[in-house]
Amino acid sequence: MNKLSFKITKPNSLILLCRLIEYKSDLINKIKNKKLKKMTAKLLINIDDKKIIGHTSTVRCLVILNNYRIASGSDDNTIKIFDLISGDCLLTINGHENHVRCLIKHNDNHIISGSDDKTIKTWNIDTGSCITTISLLESVRCLVKTNSKHILIGTMEGTIKIMDIETGYCVKTITSNNSGYKSILCLIKIKGNLVVCGNDDQIIVWDLHTRTCLKTLSGHEGTVFCLLEVRQNLILSGSEDQTIKLWDISKGDCLKTLTGHTSPIMCLLKLNLNQFISVSSFCTIKTWDSNSIECLDTITGHVGTVFCVVKLNANKIASGSADKSIRIIEI
Repeated sequence: MNKLSFKITKPNSLILLCRLIEYKSDLINKIKNKKLKKMTAKLLINIDDKKIIGHTSTVRCLVILNNYRIASGSDDNTIKIFDLISGDCLLTINGHENHVRCLIKHNDNHIISGSDDKTIKTWNIDTGSCITTISLLESVRCLVKTNSKHILIGTMEGTIKIMDIETGYCVKTITSNNSGYKSILCLIKIKGNLVVCGNDDQIIVWDLHTRTCLKTLSGHEGTVFCLLEVRQNLILSGSEDQTIKLWDISKGDCLKTLTGHTSPIMCLLKLNLNQFISVSSFCTIKTWDSNSIECLDTITGHVGTVFCVVKLNANKIASGSADKSIRIIEI
């Protein structure tokens, strides 16, 4: 049988299970019912781990589009959309003239990218066409969606901007700190506050409405690369000093310092209420208990610095690396 021609009627049918393994992404395209398609994709992703190759340079950022597609941004100036099941590249999006640093999902049909070419672009993920382009005076380092209309932008030159994604109008601009230049590497929005880290050892908590600095968190001994909200008023930070710190941002106190990595911490990811992941530049991924703050497991696989990680489902993550690949990893 060369083509998939059977009719799917019951999600628990033996025929479905057999064809899941044999046909993978071909099967997904045959399913019209959205609920069944979503369930089928989850089953397929659980079948095996994968190494997805397609970029010609470092994979800097990832965003999940749905249960069987993922978008990646790279230093090769492109955005690619991959089938998570087959590993095939479905679409290559060209348009940026420099490294693609960050990606966020805007809605079911569009993603937004930020680049070293000082632009932010909105793309149609089915056609690859560019919908809007916002030109800035600064290279873009990170993006955070605040609502359906506005995004937060962190720049290499140390400013934070709130932009209207449809009009390109800058609603607010916040300077990174009171002492001058600081490239923004990561930012997270927690209620009316913004927590920011950049190319030094400090973390700054801003009031978004008044644009005033509420607290400065000091304790790391190297650049802080990543931040993660754990629960109310508690965040984690990962640093060049090879440690992860747990902070109470309401008081500005460091509650605990986590050690175990032997290289800078590049990114953090919340898996669920009880677990989170840390990723280091020496290609290791560690899982941690969020309550005891103890390391549960260490995973290897990449052969280059891991720059990004996203959650696929309860048991799978996807990571992007300087080795030009995306890996689907069971945790």
